[in-house]
Amino acid sequence: MFGRNYQELASTYSAMGAMLEAGVDLLATLAFQEQSGSDKLTAARLGVRIRAGSTLHQALRAERFPPMDVALIKAGEQTGELAPILKLLSDAYSNRAALDRNLKAALAKPVLLFSVAVICTSLPPYVLGFLTTLQFLLLTGTPIALLVATLIAFFKLLWRATRNPELDRWLDQKFAHVPAAQLLSGPIAQERFFMSFLICIKAGASLDMLTETLRLVSDHPTLKGATAYFSTISPREGLAAALERTRLFSPDIVAGVRVGEQTGRLEQQLQIILKEIRGQIDFRLKVFKDWAPRFIYGAIALFVAANIIVIATRRH
Repeated sequence: MFGRNYQELASTYSAMGAMLEAGVDLLATLAFQEQSGSDKLTAARLGVRIRAGSTLHQALRAERFPPMDVALIKAGEQTGELAPILKLLSDAYSNRAALDRNLKAALAKPVLLFSVAVICTSLPPYVLGFLTTLQFLLLTGTPIALLVATLIAFFKLLWRATRNPELDRWLDQKFAHVPAAQLLSGPIAQERFFMSFLICIKAGASLDMLTETLRLVSDHPTLKGATAYFSTISPREGLAAALERTRLFSPDIVAGVRVGEQTGRLEQQLQIILKEIRGQIDFRLKVFKDWAPRFIYGAIALFVAANIIVIATRRH
């Protein structure tokens, strides 16, 4: 159950949270996963580390689990809210898994369209004898293979940018004006930041613990210095003032946090902020879905034109 893709992480944390909430102790939970989980070796290593005196977050860090998870689980251990935090982490990774599936689906449709068009436009010249079998296979297989390779590379590049600040900065500089390349990484980084913020507030974390946790998840260029003023604010000013001084967050986000602090409904306001950020992510994904087929249609038109030229040339 200790897989490292989004869906497997969601399943892992969901199972652990449910068992801990039911009163099963941590070592028994890991022992169960060692017997029935999909990643028995990781579960066994975690159990060994914890029996040797490590806490769960220390064991997870040693196993190179995501830093956000380690920081939030540490907060859960210190506040006694480990089970709820594991459930919230499960929800967060379920959302990321859905986004991952949507992006892959957005890439699959153009590949299918292009493949069908290439085959359909190459088949008549082949049937009429203008192309040999080898030429037909090269004419259809080569562009399809190139397109698939290009889209796979683009997908990997786009997704790595959500974890690699330097890569994200380079992509923003190179492709800032290309509609299809409006990156997901900025909103995803903010979603990770405010999800961690929400989980810490739910767990009743101290200001120091909140600051440390958010510092660990704010390694993206759009969040550089996001926690710089957390240690300098007075209780009267509140967290909204610390966020406002960084000039990294929109006025709407700052206002939402301020209203939450003033009304005692900070959790609800953070949930609203997360919903709005996820709306931005959905919009950028929609932009990609809208633009990708347009480029494919252009490629199809060029390919059809090339086939017409081939037929006309062979007739003469």
